[in-house]
Amino acid sequence: MEYFLIHKFNNTIIMLVYVHLTSKVNIDNINYKYFIRFSTKEFIDVRCIDHCVGFIKINNQYFIIDKTNEIDDYNWKILYK
Repeated sequence: MEYFLIHKFNNTIIMLVYVHLTSKVNIDNINYKYFIRFSTKEFIDVRCIDHCVGFIKINNQYFIIDKTNEIDDYNWKILYK
Protein backbone atom coordinates (compact mmCIF):
# COMPACT_ATOMS: atom_id res chain seq x y z
CA MET A 1 0.00 0.00 0.00
CA GLU A 2 1.42 3.34 -1.05
CA TYR A 3 -1.36 5.57 0.34
CA PHE A 4 -5.14 5.76 0.68
CA LEU A 5 -7.92 8.25 0.02
CA ILE A 6 -11.61 8.64 0.78
CA HIS A 7 -13.95 9.46 -2.11
CA LYS A 8 -17.58 10.56 -1.83
CA PHE A 9 -19.87 10.00 -4.82
CA ASN A 10 -23.70 10.10 -4.81
CA ASN A 11 -23.71 10.23 -0.99
CA THR A 12 -21.64 7.03 -0.84
CA ILE A 13 -18.21 7.12 0.78
CA ILE A 14 -15.59 4.77 -0.64
CA MET A 15 -12.06 4.27 0.70
CA LEU A 16 -9.48 3.51 -1.99
CA VAL A 17 -5.87 2.36 -1.56
CA TYR A 18 -3.03 2.76 -4.02
CA VAL A 19 -1.18 -0.55 -4.11
CA HIS A 20 1.87 -1.96 -5.84
CA LEU A 21 0.92 -5.14 -7.71
CA THR A 22 3.34 -8.06 -8.14
CA SER A 23 4.22 -10.59 -10.77
CA LYS A 24 2.68 -14.06 -10.49
CA VAL A 25 3.03 -15.59 -7.00
CA ASN A 26 4.87 -18.94 -7.07
CA ILE A 27 5.47 -21.63 -4.44
CA ASP A 28 8.98 -23.07 -3.99
CA ASN A 29 9.98 -26.63 -3.08
CA ILE A 30 9.56 -26.02 0.68
CA ASN A 31 6.11 -24.41 0.27
CA TYR A 32 7.10 -20.73 0.60
CA LYS A 33 5.30 -18.18 -1.58
CA TYR A 34 7.42 -15.75 -3.60
CA PHE A 35 7.34 -13.44 -6.63
CA ILE A 36 10.07 -12.12 -8.91
CA ARG A 37 9.23 -8.43 -9.31
CA PHE A 38 6.81 -5.66 -8.47
CA SER A 39 4.50 -4.68 -11.31
CA THR A 40 2.19 -1.70 -11.88
CA LYS A 41 0.39 0.41 -9.29
CA GLU A 42 -3.35 0.95 -9.14
CA PHE A 43 -6.25 2.03 -6.93
CA ILE A 44 -8.41 -0.70 -5.39
CA ASP A 45 -11.32 -0.68 -2.94
CA VAL A 46 -10.00 -1.16 0.60
CA ARG A 47 -12.62 -3.89 1.12
CA CYS A 48 -10.60 -6.10 -1.26
CA ILE A 49 -7.75 -6.33 1.27
CA ASP A 50 -7.98 -9.44 3.43
CA HIS A 51 -4.91 -8.83 5.62
CA CYS A 52 -1.42 -7.35 5.44
CA VAL A 53 1.75 -9.27 4.61
CA GLY A 54 5.44 -8.43 4.52
CA PHE A 55 8.20 -9.12 1.99
CA ILE A 56 11.84 -10.08 2.25
CA LYS A 57 14.12 -10.02 -0.81
CA ILE A 58 16.58 -12.90 -1.11
CA ASN A 59 18.68 -12.88 -4.27
CA ASN A 60 16.18 -12.09 -7.07
CA GLN A 61 13.05 -13.29 -5.26
CA TYR A 62 10.65 -11.54 -2.89
CA PHE A 63 9.38 -14.01 -0.28
CA ILE A 64 5.98 -13.31 1.30
CA ILE A 65 5.87 -13.16 5.10
CA ASP A 66 2.32 -14.01 6.14
CA LYS A 67 2.04 -14.60 9.88
CA THR A 68 -1.77 -14.54 9.80
CA ASN A 69 -1.96 -17.77 7.79
CA GLU A 70 1.10 -19.41 9.36
CA ILE A 71 -0.92 -21.54 11.82
CA ASP A 72 -4.34 -22.97 11.13
CA ASP A 73 -6.44 -21.85 14.14
CA TYR A 74 -8.73 -24.86 13.75
CA ASN A 75 -5.89 -27.32 14.35
CA TRP A 76 -4.60 -25.21 17.24
CA LYS A 77 -7.94 -25.50 19.08
CA ILE A 78 -7.97 -29.29 18.63
CA LEU A 79 -4.67 -29.57 20.50
CA TYR A 80 -6.17 -28.03 23.63
CA LYS A 81 -9.59 -29.73 23.83
